[in-house]
Amino acid sequence: MLSARSVLFDLNSYNINNINANGDLIEIAMTSKRRTAPCPQCGKTSRSVHSRYVRTLCHVPIALRNVRLLLRTRRFRCRNSSCERRIYAERNHGLARVYARTTEPNRSCLQRIGAAVGAKPGTSLAKTLGMTTSATTLRRRILEMPVPEQKTVRVLGVDDWAWRKGRRYGTLLCDLESGRIVDILPERSAESLAEWLTDHPGVEIISRDRASCYAEGGRQGAPDAIQVADRWHLLKNMAEALERLVYRRFRDITSALQQQVSAPSPQAGAESEGQDARQETDGTTVGKAPSKAECRSAARREARIRRYNRVLDLRRNGKPILAIAKELRMSRSTVKKHLAAESFTERAAPTARNNPLDAYEQFIRERLAEDGTTVKALLAELKLRGFEGSHSALDRYVGLHPNSPRPRKSRTARPAQQRCPSPRSISLMLMRQAEKQTPEDLAIVQRLTNECSDIASASEIARTFAKMVCQRQASEYEEWRRTVDEARVPELSSFADSLNRDRDAVIAALTLQWSNGPTEGHVNRLKTVKRQMYGRAGFDMLRKRVLIPP
Repeated sequence: MLSARSVLFDLNSYNINNINANGDLIEIAMTSKRRTAPCPQCGKTSRSVHSRYVRTLCHVPIALRNVRLLLRTRRFRCRNSSCERRIYAERNHGLARVYARTTEPNRSCLQRIGAAVGAKPGTSLAKTLGMTTSATTLRRRILEMPVPEQKTVRVLGVDDWAWRKGRRYGTLLCDLESGRIVDILPERSAESLAEWLTDHPGVEIISRDRASCYAEGGRQGAPDAIQVADRWHLLKNMAEALERLVYRRFRDITSALQQQVSAPSPQAGAESEGQDARQETDGTTVGKAPSKAECRSAARREARIRRYNRVLDLRRNGKPILAIAKELRMSRSTVKKHLAAESFTERAAPTARNNPLDAYEQFIRERLAEDGTTVKALLAELKLRGFEGSHSALDRYVGLHPNSPRPRKSRTARPAQQRCPSPRSISLMLMRQAEKQTPEDLAIVQRLTNECSDIASASEIARTFAKMVCQRQASEYEEWRRTVDEARVPELSSFADSLNRDRDAVIAALTLQWSNGPTEGHVNRLKTVKRQMYGRAGFDMLRKRVLIPP
């Protein structure tokens, strides 16, 4: 016999008549202790019982076994002659709702499961816990949950989130003092933000990114609030301005970096002279047909050159950037990069990947120098040292080693090619402080600043700006602005002009402590929740799952 106290949360209102355990199902027969029941329409209490029936309710499981409540319910006659209702059933407040087939504890458990993992994944989790439900039911349970009451927000964080990246965006609002999400809006516009601020007065500080729609929405909805530009976005915009400069001067940068390593070593002097004699001006080797991959690469490069020239021709004919992008099926940012570049920009070479076995090179060399060393035995020893690779990877690595017991034929060595970093990597190098850079990055920056005067001045300006933002030195802003005007670098001047248009928010960012860090964290959580639903639920479902804490 199971304990009734472990089954029901309130024994004062109900009598347990019988408990029957049959396999995975537990049935509990129960009746109400109350002698009277009020009429749901007029509220008058009645003792006159008309009839009885059994109401079946699904309860929370016990020991992963389904629980079914067989509640014997009475129908009463209403003795109020003026009441239109003659017969009514007694209500079981606290145990189950009207017409419900589940108890309130069961409904609450399903709501928590759905809010935590979603509707469809929640069905599998509920089944594991001994609760039978469907994705549709879980979705209804989530939508029934009340949204927490919104308190007055003093410091508001505003950021966007993507319904579909690059196409459609919404807005996320966060209370920066408590770190909790306040609300999400289905669109990114000044009108929606202004309307929310009007409906929720009391906002004194608005921390936002540098989108003009949020600036305008803040001015319309909360004109007395202080707007603070997010410092991370300020640094990001500075890096983007540097990247545009690097892209424009990328050919000169590539030449400068190639000259840095072009001097051959004495041992390779004769070999390099022979190679230079066998090479033509276009880089192909005389007497050796190019491979299929090289032919495909050359064809793609020619197509990029034709498209670049086509962009320039259309622009000379007076066509706007958007029309060029639509005609050539390119993005507007790519068209702008082509127009800003002084010449056709070659693609950066892919970065080399590090072999995990390089960390064990000294140990492998010593073991291969010993007689009788096999790849299998060497793999077992490397596993003990933390290597997680496969036997085939080690076999390939050992086969190219000079002390290998089974050396493979060495392929024809290709001349070493200096890999030029991408424009984004170079812009980050130019912006990063010297003490935080690697020796290789410092050498690249030193070479570029020596060869290109505008790169040198832009790097100094960017580092000064980064230091000013990180240390919140608002007093240095005007001096930095004058330095930008004197440098006359178009990309930095455009960036400084955009800061000047939002000057009050920028000065507030360099003065106050608030930033959009907590808001960005909630955006990441929202994206996780959105991807769990795979686009099968609407905005109401997403809003409930984001606003209701798990």
